Amino acid sequence: FPIVLEDSVLYIIASESAENSKIELRDKLTGVRLSLQISSQHAAIAVIGKKSKTVVAKYRF
Repeated sequence: FPIVLEDSVLYIIASESAENSKIELRDKLTGVRLSLQISSQHAAIAVIGKKSKTVVAKYRF
């Protein structure tokens, strides 16, 4: 689930799977699409700017 902040939306995605996973989602607030490959037993972070409607920061994808 997204965490809505004052000027951005934060996604923290964690994998509990033993296999790598492909994740695709669309943020409802901004319409931004995220597509990532997450390694098994790892996490990824994405920050979407509300005004820019782009991914402004990401980690592990």
